[in-house]
Amino acid sequence: MSITVGKSVARVDAFDKVTGRTKYYEDRMPAGALYIRIKHAEIAHGFVKSVDTAAAEAIDGVVKVLTCFDVPDIPFPTAGHPWSMDPGHQDVADRHLLNRHVRYYGDDVAVVIAENEVAAMQGVRALKVEYEELPFVLDVQKAMEPDAPQIHENYPGNILKHTDIRKGDYAAAIQEPGLVKVEGWYETPTVQHCHIENHGCYAYEENGRVVVVSSTQIPHIIRRIV
Repeated sequence: MSITVGKSVARVDAFDKVTGRTKYYEDRMPAGALYIRIKHAEIAHGFVKSVDTAAAEAIDGVVKVLTCFDVPDIPFPTAGHPWSMDPGHQDVADRHLLNRHVRYYGDDVAVVIAENEVAAMQGVRALKVEYEELPFVLDVQKAMEPDAPQIHENYPGNILKHTDIRKGDYAAAIQEPGLVKVEGWYETPTVQHCHIENHGCYAYEENGRVVVVSSTQIPHIIRRIV
């Protein structure tokens, strides 16, 4: 620590990044790789009734279109740092690879697989999705009210679980003279690091295994999800 504290230290990866030598996942993609682009839901809550894929499938370069009606019925919890092999620490398992039940604006409902990125993006724009729209709520507190729209069918009030933290003797502590009680709701804003590389990955089969190359800092979570 005495070597670096209070001093300006050059990043070991800075030179390669500013000169363009650093290789990102897309620089390493094998020749002939297919591109996938996702069709995101345009409603906040509801169900997908149908997906018209005819126009997308007619686009030159589009190889296949998959919708929420094509994926296996295997639910899993939202990926991320909370992901755990312990079910008690997992989020609610209400996700599919593609989702018929739309729970937020931008949910994944279909994908277009194509020979190039342009065809994939054109294919996504050509998809026509019919929805059954349901009421939605934008406030966390209102989402827990008895008459709120149910986002998670098996969890009344959209509450996954209750938890608390207790340390020390609360009953004795509150008897201390001169205490000031502070009560209220406290929130922190969303924070996102400003990364150079976009999120993405590619995969290929080798010796009977699927190899996934991803722009991630949590490879162990990618492995669990795959």
